[in-house]
Amino acid sequence: MKEVNLVMHFKEYGIMACGTVRSNQKGLPTGMKANRDLQKGAFDYRITDQSIGFYRWMDNKAVHLISNFHGSDVLSGNRTKKRWFQRRISLS
Repeated sequence: MKEVNLVMHFKEYGIMACGTVRSNQKGLPTGMKANRDLQKGAFDYRITDQSIGFYRWMDNKAVHLISNFHGSDVLSGNRTKKRWFQRRISLS
């Protein structure tokens, strides 16, 4: 609950804050999708009446974020994987 109160307190003073929180933190909204329901790259979010955003994003494990300035807008984009090849060089 400390992090939730701190982010709300920052918002009152006009300080923007964003960070990760533990999933068992008190004060987080209920009703978000379970980890097993999210595939890698998927996310779920809740916005409170005080405009505090709680986000769960699935990477290899779930990442939980709290923010007082990010909204619910979803941006899309393409990401490409770069492959690094190992080359053999002969020193003759």
